[in-house]
Amino acid sequence: MKKSKFLLVSSFVLTIFLFVSCGKSVEVSAEMQGFMEAITSTKSIDDAAEKYGYSNDEIPLSLYELGASKVTASTIEGTTTCYALNVQHGLVDSNINVCWENGKIISIADIIE
Repeated sequence: MKKSKFLLVSSFVLTIFLFVSCGKSVEVSAEMQGFMEAITSTKSIDDAAEKYGYSNDEIPLSLYELGASKVTASTIEGTTTCYALNVQHGLVDSNINVCWENGKIISIADIIE
């Protein structure tokens, strides 16, 4: 009986721990959400970035047909907000850093791990 109570309580505590730890999400601006939706709909980072005022000859992942994307972290320094973005392309995924200021993208760069 004691063992079954212990297992029940342990299972309950583990379930709550997993629920709380998995439930954390990064707050994303409306512009960043729109950028991610544009990547999904156009399958192109170039087209998505252009909608938010960013053009550069060298944009990471510009040669790939892109799939789902997810923000994994964010940082704020002054008026600049940067998001770590995981983007799928084929069977692979890549991480990039997208920085915003005043509703416009100011940089897109690979995250080197």
